[in-house]
Amino acid sequence: MIWVIGGTKDSRDFIESFSFKEKLILTTATEYGGKLLEGVQDIKIFCKRMDSLQMEAFVDENEITKIVDLSHPYAEEVSKNAIHCSKIKGIEYIRFERENLVSDENAIEFSNLESLLEYTESLEGNILVTLGSNNIHRCDTFHNEKL
Repeated sequence: MIWVIGGTKDSRDFIESFSFKEKLILTTATEYGGKLLEGVQDIKIFCKRMDSLQMEAFVDENEITKIVDLSHPYAEEVSKNAIHCSKIKGIEYIRFERENLVSDENAIEFSNLESLLEYTESLEGNILVTLGSNNIHRCDTFHNEKL
């Protein structure tokens, strides 16, 4: 069985664009991620966050032969754990990452969330935060009126 780590629109598009000979089992960190993939091929969906040890057990329980990581680009922990799991279990790990597009030469890039938050503290006016619900707690440096 192929284990697909997903939960984004990109993961749905990727899965729909290929035909797999093996059965797929997809895991997502959230119920919402699972709903995005309902009705796709003959796929079993499992919605739960897993640490490294839980991933190893998951691989054994589901007879996983390959891991395809389609997780969100900022979901670094799940990818790190999946890579570790693949090495421990001796199975192939494939990572799909969306292309990094910068559409404006005036765009400012940040290497980490902390530097972005530090920069935004100096800005005036309304700020649209699009970091996802998993990071909203890290934005506590904003005043309530900025959220």
